[in-house]
Amino acid sequence: MTDIFRARDDVIVRERRLSMGNYVVNKCIIAERKTTKDFVLSIIDGRLFTQASRLKKYAEIPLMIIEGANLYSTGYEMDP
Repeated sequence: MTDIFRARDDVIVRERRLSMGNYVVNKCIIAERKTTKDFVLSIIDGRLFTQASRLKKYAEIPLMIIEGANLYSTGYEMDP
């Protein structure tokens, strides 16, 4: 995804380790990027709710980007 932004002349990309989220956009938007597998694991171990709370607290516009073809085919399906 970073390569897409780097290819643009009107976008400045700076890579650094962030205390929360994966992307900070114009000081108002913080985005957390997760694969479907990580999203499911984050729900199971409770990280998702902590991350969502922190995003909401510190970002005017918090975003959670879920990447993957199918949330239900992550390999972590639950028995009914």
